Amino acid sequence: MPFLSINRPSFDVSSIESILLHPSSEPSDSWMQSWCVVGKFNDFELSLSRMLDEFGCYFALLPASKIESYAESLQRATGLNVSYGFMRYTGNALERSLCVKDEKFEYQKEFRFYVGMCDKYEVLDKQIHLTGMPNLLSQARSLKFESPNGDIIYCSTGSKTIVQAR
Repeated sequence: MPFLSINRPSFDVSSIESILLHPSSEPSDSWMQSWCVVGKFNDFELSLSRMLDEFGCYFALLPASKIESYAESLQRATGLNVSYGFMRYTGNALERSLCVKDEKFEYQKEFRFYVGMCDKYEVLDKQIHLTGMPNLLSQARSLKFESPNGDIIYCSTGSKTIVQAR
């Protein structure tokens, strides 16, 4: 825990389990949807097993060419501003924010959609009902990864099994 002093004598934080710190330039939070980027040679296959363990074996595929259309759908459904982008990763805790995470999460290759603004202490999910999803999402049920060294890895939705071919 950090040593805290705010224009007065410091106070004991030893019994506190967590503290919410955020950049002063980021007074609000946002509802988010997190996706991962499966890109050619971005080494996603190296973290595939961990991603399946941590996030489950069901996935939806949103082609990069449909990102803008998806964001427009979110905006129409909510009436709120929507932005999106890749996460950045850092070892410097003071740089972390809505779009910057600790470098230990870099394996996630995260891409986020930010919907509207909410309080930093918001704990309720934002229910969003989208229409037209079949037109945006890919119908693929299996993924094939080819690494630069020739390794080939396969996985399918609904299964944590990874098949590797050489």
